[in-house]
Amino acid sequence: MSHPLVLAMFDDLAAARDGARRLHALGVTPARLSVVARSHEREGELAEWLGGTPGADIEDSRLAARVGEVSAHVVAAVATILPGVGPIVGAGPLSAEFGEAAGHAAGGLASVLARAGLDDDDVAAWQEAVERGAVIIGAHLDGPSPDAVEAALRESGAGAVARATWTS
Repeated sequence: MSHPLVLAMFDDLAAARDGARRLHALGVTPARLSVVARSHEREGELAEWLGGTPGADIEDSRLAARVGEVSAHVVAAVATILPGVGPIVGAGPLSAEFGEAAGHAAGGLASVLARAGLDDDDVAAWQEAVERGAVIIGAHLDGPSPDAVEAALRESGAGAVARATWTS
């Protein structure tokens, strides 16, 4: 089943918050508002602050999870041979952080944006913006019109807005 997805990129968090508020006023529920940031931790914080959900659905985090898991195992294996601290690092939170970061970087945001219909130049620009710290808000629509959602996001100061089709 597919539905419209309107994406907006924000460099300014106050503008992103205004955009989220406008979408909520249009009837976009927190469960239908995805937030994508450069790390999963940041996504969680922003999703709570913006009244949305972390954008794991947009990022296709199955790939991110696999890459992150493999990366964590590699870091753990390498760290095990370090004298004294290897076993601590290999089993500790540092290993998880490295794995999570690697998985997020390869999480497939670019491939998902391309699959949703964005052209290659836009996909590259959006991916680079997120890596620099921009935030993407994605509104999965089942009620409000895409035109109204796009207008609300532009009025709130989105740097770029795109329409896509999301297939679940």
